[in-house]
Formats: sequence, C-alpha cells, structure tokens
Amino acid sequence: MFLGRRVTGSFWPLQALYLVVRRPGLWCTALKQARVLAKPGWFTRPPFLPLPDKKYMAFRTLTSTGTPGSPNAREIIIYLDWCKRQYALAR
Repeated sequence: MFLGRRVTGSFWPLQALYLVVRRPGLWCTALKQARVLAKPGWFTRPPFLPLPDKKYMAFRTLTSTGTPGSPNAREIIIYLDWCKRQYALAR
C-alpha cells in the first residue's frame, strides 16, 4: 500500500508505524530510534508524539536519497533494518 510512495507533510510517521507494526523484528529498533530522534520536550507540545525535528528529517532524507522532502516507506524500513544490524554489531 505505502511502499515506494513519497508522502508529504506530517503523514510519514503514520506510514512508518503501519509498516513497522507489520514487522515485529523491527519493533525494538523502532522504539530505540524514536527515543533517540525525538525532539527534546516532545511530551510538552502537541501532538505529544516522539517525532524527530522536521529540519533534521529533511536533512537526513536529502543526504540519504539526494532528494528533499519526507522519507518514504521503503527508506524508513531500510533505515530501521540498518540500525538493527548496527546495534547487533555493537554488541
């Protein structure tokens, strides 16, 4: 449904949640990354979700794909899989 489609605005967190829920092997990694990337004080401002800073996400998307904007589903899953492998290597 979402794979490969680039979304705009603030819809990408829902897209990522949908895909991560379907991949139990990435649940722990996704939670770790949400904690690491969340804006400081996220719980004091609406929408009260641990989302990363929009400027940071735009920068990371630009540097990883070469195109500005929000990440797409495939990029999110690839990133989380990479993080999981890096955590395993660090052990």
